[in-house]
Amino acid sequence: MSERNLPYVLSGFGLLLGAVVVGGFGYVLFARGLTPDAIVTYASSLPFAVLLVAGGLWLPRSDVSPEHYRRIGLWTAAGTAFLTSLFAVIALVTQDDWVVRIAMIGWAASTGGGAGLLIGVFEVRAVERAVAAERARVRNEELRRQNERLDELASIISHDLRNPLTVAQSYVDLLREDIDAAERTERLETVARTLERMERIVEETLTLARSGRVIDDPEPVAIAAHARQCWENVSTADATLTVESSTVVVADPSRLAHLFENLFRNAVEHGGDDVTVRVGALADGDGFYVADDGPGVGPEERDVVFEPGYSSSETGSGFGLAIVTQIVDAHGWEIRLTDADGEGARFEISGVETLPSLEADASAARTRASFTN
Repeated sequence: MSERNLPYVLSGFGLLLGAVVVGGFGYVLFARGLTPDAIVTYASSLPFAVLLVAGGLWLPRSDVSPEHYRRIGLWTAAGTAFLTSLFAVIALVTQDDWVVRIAMIGWAASTGGGAGLLIGVFEVRAVERAVAAERARVRNEELRRQNERLDELASIISHDLRNPLTVAQSYVDLLREDIDAAERTERLETVARTLERMERIVEETLTLARSGRVIDDPEPVAIAAHARQCWENVSTADATLTVESSTVVVADPSRLAHLFENLFRNAVEHGGDDVTVRVGALADGDGFYVADDGPGVGPEERDVVFEPGYSSSETGSGFGLAIVTQIVDAHGWEIRLTDADGEGARFEISGVETLPSLEADASAARTRASFTN
């Protein structure tokens, strides 16, 4: 028998015991009259039979893994067998009336089965909690080691790559001062642009390495105020920002700022200097979105735009959306790229813990203070 069918067996067993209890009570009522012993025996048996029926119906709808159904079934069978055997012996030894014997055995079967079901469910719950806790411990340990590796990578990038890059940029600046503007060659300017791009890649690689760290202490952040502050930190030319949300989310403020800034840069880079960017809450209240009215992203590219190093622009580093993905993953959120209304790209961030909008003012004040400082 498949373990997935076990809940129906439990319900059927409960129905059978319930029928025996009701039938036995009816027989005693009409044949011998109502007695206190009969009321106590049958009234205390029926709830356990109902418990078996309800338990069997509840299991498929619960979060108990089907692989644990067998253990619950074994506890139910063990409880039924133990009490039934015990009270069968007691009934045969102490009672001469076969009606009383059957009543005692029926009570024992119902009580033992119901009690076994409860024990099985509680034990399985305890086992699943222990397994979940161990998995969380292992995951946290893996994340700790990952953070250590990321710190090492950030250190290498910061010292071993940035220092010689700074030296090279300094020499280019000296050459620019020594050479008249009319004599500057295209090769020198190409070197300068290349070094600037390398500096940007180093900066974004550092951000990428740090953005994947575990979020230890998130706090309420007002989306509207945070997005507007981040917009001021990005070179947006004639682009326009429209914020359509008063949502307050629980997040790491600095990394949420990196998320907004990278999505804003991406919109301006691909949508042009006059692009319009909108920030708002998802319809189901599960998160927020950043959308633009640029050319959008084709369906064939939506799976690869988040990969590190991928860029459809010659000047892009290809790390912007990868950083966004790292930040989303670190928060335990999800991101989806779709079409904006009419045209353009829409990035939807879901699975976000939100707070009542009445906290928006206090969160906005903290946001302004953090950017000011």
